[in-house]
Amino acid sequence: MALNKFYKRKDKPLSTLEEQVGKAIIEVEKSSAENKALLKGFLVDSCKEIETSYNGKKSKSLILITIPYICSKVKENCSKVLIQTLERKLNHWVAITVKRNI
Repeated sequence: MALNKFYKRKDKPLSTLEEQVGKAIIEVEKSSAENKALLKGFLVDSCKEIETSYNGKKSKSLILITIPYICSKVKENCSKVLIQTLERKLNHWVAITVKRNI
């Protein structure tokens, strides 16, 4: 089910982090009709977990979600709502970046 939220990933299996992010995005999409309309066409390219540190001490980890360039317009419309709800569901900081190939 979470595989449907990933861009051109039909042949590779998802990691556990990508599975969690995909399920969380689907839950946000199903939560209301407004969110479903906002997230229509939102696809994820990859997810990475990055450890952050401050003054040599580990702090909360960050989930970096990379989306393809064709989904950048959708990101502009829903990024605030999506990031806030994903941070609550995943208990991590979330950042969304756009991957652009030239």
